[in-house]
Amino acid sequence: MKKIFIAYRHVEPAVLNLILAEFCLQFINGAFFLLLNLYMTKCGYTDVQIANYVSWRYAAVVLFAVPFGMYLRNRRILPVMWASAVALPVLSLILLECIDHHFTAGIVTVAILWGVVFNLVGIPIIPYILRNAAPETRSEAIALHAATWSSSQIIAGLGIAVLSSTLPAIFTDKVLLQLFSVLGLGALFFLSRIKIVEKLPETNINETKIAQINSYDWDLIAKASIPTLLVATGAGLAIPFMNLFFYNSFGLDSAHFALLGMVTSFLVSFSVLFTPYIKNRLGYNAIIITQLASITTLVLMGVADYYSGFGLALWAAV
Repeated sequence: MKKIFIAYRHVEPAVLNLILAEFCLQFINGAFFLLLNLYMTKCGYTDVQIANYVSWRYAAVVLFAVPFGMYLRNRRILPVMWASAVALPVLSLILLECIDHHFTAGIVTVAILWGVVFNLVGIPIIPYILRNAAPETRSEAIALHAATWSSSQIIAGLGIAVLSSTLPAIFTDKVLLQLFSVLGLGALFFLSRIKIVEKLPETNINETKIAQINSYDWDLIAKASIPTLLVATGAGLAIPFMNLFFYNSFGLDSAHFALLGMVTSFLVSFSVLFTPYIKNRLGYNAIIITQLASITTLVLMGVADYYSGFGLALWAAV
């Protein structure tokens, strides 16, 4: 096990700082995942209204992901990350005020912009790693990138649970969401530490846009994307509303759900860090195994409402 973790020490400083910047921005994602729906429920929004508003964010993510990924080809990554490091915290704070004042048009508009900015955070990381990390450190760098979401949620979950339990009158759901939105600005510090000249792929100045599009191996992309898309669709319909599910079915409020999220995120982070080791041992067959396992667990959680009255129902849903 020691050898597995030693390998992460060789990840290039520039790549590591970019991942740490993403980690700061994922504070916002993690905190809003844990609290936003519950906060909206307490503000008087129905589950249907919440689902409607959340859907605008994910619609923006889906619609802009592929065009944005193609736009990044042969372009520098760091300016995009600088923009997202400012825009995401600001939009998050604006969204909270729109929710508080029941400004429907503002919620929808900011939710769409939020989805676009989340693309600016998540999509550029792997291209930057592939361009600037040595081949022998890429698997570890990608694993660290994948662990930012769950590891940031561990800290967010612990902070929410402690602050909302000890000083509930001060640290309301809205104040906690504002606090983690501001903490997202820490990404600017880590971006400022990246001093190397960013590497760009070789380009053909005579290549047309149509030729660039045709140069992609669309058959391979489809084969790799369709299974993930099917799993992600199921997860996307479930994960954003898990806090409402546990709140309505098991009575878990903000502090308790934050603790639950912290524990599950720890398990996810721990598993992700073993990804390079598993890939080296099992090859890409590990993808099939993990996708089958994820589908099984999604089904178990999806039908948890039918056995919520049993003693071990909560742990089975977890």
